[in-house]
Amino acid sequence: MDKLRPMDEHKRRYHLDFLQRTEANVIDYISIIKANEKRLHNSFVEDIKLSSNEFVKMILVNVAFIIEAQENKTRNSDDTKRDGTARGRSKVQEGIEEVLI
Repeated sequence: MDKLRPMDEHKRRYHLDFLQRTEANVIDYISIIKANEKRLHNSFVEDIKLSSNEFVKMILVNVAFIIEAQENKTRNSDDTKRDGTARGRSKVQEGIEEVLI
């Protein structure tokens, strides 16, 4: 389990980066996750023994990590602004919805 701690810390940093970069309304994302919680929970092979709030937090952190990792990968592509941010906040929202749905 200790092997996962560095990755968890990495994910938390990406999560904070995501929130700062997008100025995201976390409540909106929590609502999306809560609305899809049962389906998301059922998509895991193993039984996840977390409370509803812990599960939602886990999904939110992981989704933000995936989006930020992708964002970092494409930051230097032609589809970015001069300051290195992706064009349009809607792409971030679409990314979250795509990961969740």
